[in-house]
Amino acid sequence: MSRSIKVLLLDDDAGEILTDLNMSAKLHRVLIKESFTNAKEGIAYIKENHDQFDAIILDGFFLANPESSKKKDITALKKTVDELTKILYKEGIQIPYCVLTGYLEDIENDSILSDIKVFRKGKHNKEMFDYLKSEVRKSEVYQIKNEFEKIFELFDQGLLPADKEEDLVEILRKLKSEQKYNDDDAFNPIRKMYEAFINELHDQVLSKNRDQDIVPEFLYDQNGNLSILWSQLYLSGKEIYRSTESNIPARSESVWPSHISSLTKSMMDIFQEGSHDYPEDVHHYTYKSVVFALLELLLWYKTFITNYNAEQN
Repeated sequence: MSRSIKVLLLDDDAGEILTDLNMSAKLHRVLIKESFTNAKEGIAYIKENHDQFDAIILDGFFLANPESSKKKDITALKKTVDELTKILYKEGIQIPYCVLTGYLEDIENDSILSDIKVFRKGKHNKEMFDYLKSEVRKSEVYQIKNEFEKIFELFDQGLLPADKEEDLVEILRKLKSEQKYNDDDAFNPIRKMYEAFINELHDQVLSKNRDQDIVPEFLYDQNGNLSILWSQLYLSGKEIYRSTESNIPARSESVWPSHISSLTKSMMDIFQEGSHDYPEDVHHYTYKSVVFALLELLLWYKTFITNYNAEQN
């Protein structure tokens, strides 16, 4: 089964139609992620968050800005389409969009909008959703998210920071390459993803238990920077040796199961050196081994934090 697509809705009657449209959308594995009643706010959101949704539904006649009178005309739609074209071109991305309106003929007869797919409100919802899904599935980003859906569910569930989703896509995009790596571009993003995961694990458990000892504060320096090495040792249930201060004893019980501990050590040994520069090229299988270790770690986290949160409630 294909991954659900996330859609942005721009319609001045969004508050009135959203409940029914959402019910129809969910039947077709479509999620209305955000909605706006006017072009100004919608365009601003698109500029900042274009990586947070897969497609856009535009009303035929909606408001140009929040202060607009309720007089509807085609101006806002034309402005939005023009801005969309510029944004997508500038960012080098493809986000399919269509028009859902009760004024079908007025849109279809406008030469500027003649290339845009138009659907009638209340009658063509299924056809519209099928069209958007077929267009979204052409996207490489969607294909990656669909292939690794169990991983990307972490973002859907708010278990990883939303701003790291695009970074993970870029990490996974390289899996299909047979290029050799020896620079920051390959391994730095994986190291940063590991740090983001540990930080999120810290925040998740802290929100449930102020006395948590899963990711204790001593794993961070005074500036809030995580010690990657210490985190791996501590979560593996090992003592932390310090050169100038007393050692930090091992946790009474390892947080990570043995296979996760082994995978993270191997992953860290590679990306810690690889995040700077290897003296020679690293074959793409090395890169892939590190990425798959990261994915295994994230899947473990998904199960662990779900169970932890349930226990704390």
